[in-house]
Amino acid sequence: QCAIYGECSITGPGRHFFVGGMSSSAMFSGISFIGATESAVVVASPLKSAFCHCVFNSNVKEDGKQGASIYARASTDIVVQYCTFENNNALKGSCITSVGRLEVSHCNFIENEGASIYMRLDSYAVVSDSNFSGNILLDRDSDGVAITAIDNFDLQISNNAFVNNEGRMISIDDAVSNKFSFVDYGGNIGSISNDCQIYRQGSESCSRFVTPEPVTILTTPPTSNPIASSTPGPTTSPTTASPT
Repeated sequence: QCAIYGECSITGPGRHFFVGGMSSSAMFSGISFIGATESAVVVASPLKSAFCHCVFNSNVKEDGKQGASIYARASTDIVVQYCTFENNNALKGSCITSVGRLEVSHCNFIENEGASIYMRLDSYAVVSDSNFSGNILLDRDSDGVAITAIDNFDLQISNNAFVNNEGRMISIDDAVSNKFSFVDYGGNIGSISNDCQIYRQGSESCSRFVTPEPVTILTTPPTSNPIASSTPGPTTSPTTASPT
């Protein structure tokens, strides 16, 4: 069963957890990660790991690079549900950097600095039913304040709210040399005044979300074990933690 917020907290500099090894997986439930100065949690195992009802607050990547809160390395598989990310700071991926498979649902991303979700290098992500509010960009040349996707990716979004953020909301690398897929299934809402809701880096063009009406393609109800029963993406194809 998912624990409630504040069940346990880890506070202090450095890295809080590392999940590694070919046969390791972890489920973090009801834990607050506060004040890390490296990535608060690094996932390196290819087995599925999950974060449920967790809080990531005031984590900073002091080298100014990627993944202040969660850094998921190549070939990883993580599920993030019902979590709150607030006041985190990194040039890219202030909340999540993923170089593998990622599912995000029912999360809040509030007043973070740097692209909240950063995905790259053959990554796959479904982001649904989440709120992005009051976030700002650090790299204004190419990033999206909510999601940035580059270098061969598959990104699918639905039913998200983007409110009072500074800068373009989503940035995708659509260069002709890049292998990528981006699908807006609908139900995403953003600032009416921001015409550049979706920025396409290769063509240097902007577009808006397809429709603000909620859709039901992606639903992720509460689950007692996200590792065993995580919700797949809208398409059917893309299928022992130790403190340091």
